[in-house]
Amino acid sequence: MAKSISNLKTLGEDDPIKNAVASAKLKNDWNNYTTWLKGKGMQGNPALDKNDLGGKMIDQYQKENPTTSINRAAVIPIQQELSKYRDYSINELRNKRATLADAENPNGRFVTPTENLDGYMRDLSKVDGIAGQRTTSYQFPDRYMKTLDANNKLTIQNLGFATTK
Repeated sequence: MAKSISNLKTLGEDDPIKNAVASAKLKNDWNNYTTWLKGKGMQGNPALDKNDLGGKMIDQYQKENPTTSINRAAVIPIQQELSKYRDYSINELRNKRATLADAENPNGRFVTPTENLDGYMRDLSKVDGIAGQRTTSYQFPDRYMKTLDANNKLTIQNLGFATTK
């Protein structure tokens, strides 16, 4: 079983919520789930925040995809990992290992050393366990899907979230 680079517990080991980290499978399953939501016109939809619709959609997805690791308990580790991804990508930007695309630079640009990145991914959900509009708006980019295999060998999937140096 592949584990995240972090030394934290992997979802499914001991306490699946406290200090859990999303495994590579869980992150991949999350991406598949949000793609499924998009196909239903529900990815990032504000209706997911009301009447437990976000949870009900997860329940429906589980019925249609019985081998998925996505369930209601997985939302907190997903939200925690999305927050870690934000920190990771800001670090990549600051260290000029990635570029930031904007209206003036659609192909990307390096950030300045003092550039304020407080607004970067500002609509990211807080860790609240709700698979609502903010949480389902995000997928894990391939660039972030680094894992260690059983032999602690680093494996990297396709590059994705930004142009890397």
